[in-house]
Amino acid sequence: MNTWMVRAGEDAYFIEGLLNQKVGAIGWNQVGNLNDLGDINGIKARVRKLYPNYKDGKVNISAAHLYKFRDEFQKGDNVITYDPRNRVYWLGEIASGYVYDPTIEQAMPNVRRVIWKKSIERDSLSP
Repeated sequence: MNTWMVRAGEDAYFIEGLLNQKVGAIGWNQVGNLNDLGDINGIKARVRKLYPNYKDGKVNISAAHLYKFRDEFQKGDNVITYDPRNRVYWLGEIASGYVYDPTIEQAMPNVRRVIWKKSIERDSLSP
């Protein structure tokens, strides 16, 4: 079983959305539905086309994030996100396969259903 970190956008702007809508989500909204892109090379081609200012390294890293979220995250895996405003880590379990749903958050349309189980205050953790 893996544990995956999913961020809630820049400055965790979407943390309440992740928790309330019971999802883990990532961006690259212009890429569209990842199911339409085949393997990682299809994802790279789309990223390269839509983000022409990305250098090869950033294309590869972006495509790898998208591919892992779609293909390597598995139902039952652990997921964690961080709320910097409240200094809290949220721990959950992935409850679905990959879904493209821009109605949840237009900037973060790549989602997986998550059962958020508990929170841990960052200050209660030892270094």
